Amino acid sequence: MSTKLVVPEFTPRFESIRNDKSKHLTMKKPDGSYMVEQDEIDNLARELLGDPFYVEPWLTGCELTTVLFADVIAGLSSDEPDVRRKSVNLAYQTEDRILKLGGVDEFIAWVKRGRDRNDFGAPSKPISKGFRKLPTRKPMSLTKLTAANREAIEKIYNNKNLLGEMPLDVSNRIKQAYYEMEKGQLYDEFAELILAIFEQWRLHNKHINDLMVKIPDAIDQRDELLVDHPTSAAAMAHCSKLVGAITDPKKLTKLLKEGLEIQRRLTLPES
Repeated sequence: MSTKLVVPEFTPRFESIRNDKSKHLTMKKPDGSYMVEQDEIDNLARELLGDPFYVEPWLTGCELTTVLFADVIAGLSSDEPDVRRKSVNLAYQTEDRILKLGGVDEFIAWVKRGRDRNDFGAPSKPISKGFRKLPTRKPMSLTKLTAANREAIEKIYNNKNLLGEMPLDVSNRIKQAYYEMEKGQLYDEFAELILAIFEQWRLHNKHINDLMVKIPDAIDQRDELLVDHPTSAAAMAHCSKLVGAITDPKKLTKLLKEGLEIQRRLTLPES
């Protein structure tokens, strides 16, 4: 005889993340810092560990009796911040699965079907006359991969030099997206996310490469002005500006042009 499940109350923990496009649990800003600070990650980890729905073995009769996998639960209390962040992100994906399936009942049915990540809901069954099903939440429909996003992922994947420049986690995301695309398992929502991650890395990488070109030029120009025109107020002010903009390639480009003009004026013969 089957045992009836005693289901703990389900409280979504990630609404502030889901509804804020400026936040992503594992993505970084161009300056290398995470979009979601570690304090917020740790608060989410504590909330999840204290939530029976996620960590208690209430899914009796299923192959895995907890909503989260054992290693994810253990990772929430890990001493390593990156491990805690990874576990919080996996918990977010689980919560997202529950919402996309349409609620806890649908999630339980999905668990009993084997937790197939490509399974987005059981086929609908005919409803008996006189009864009307009232869903707790409408499942999110996933969009077929567009030709533009397919082409973008193929272009990045086929550029082996570019893949080699990426951090391992970014290149692995691109490779996984390509493999899923080839099997017809990549939806447009996930393709958009992968391309957004790539764009974040591309901008950060361009910033670093631009600095590698501009900083030596700025140092050379500053040294020339200090040696050749040490008594010029304009030259000394410009040297200070170069130092202040040393991490901004756009400002350095503008200042280097201004510096050339200052050098030209200072080397003109006095009339």
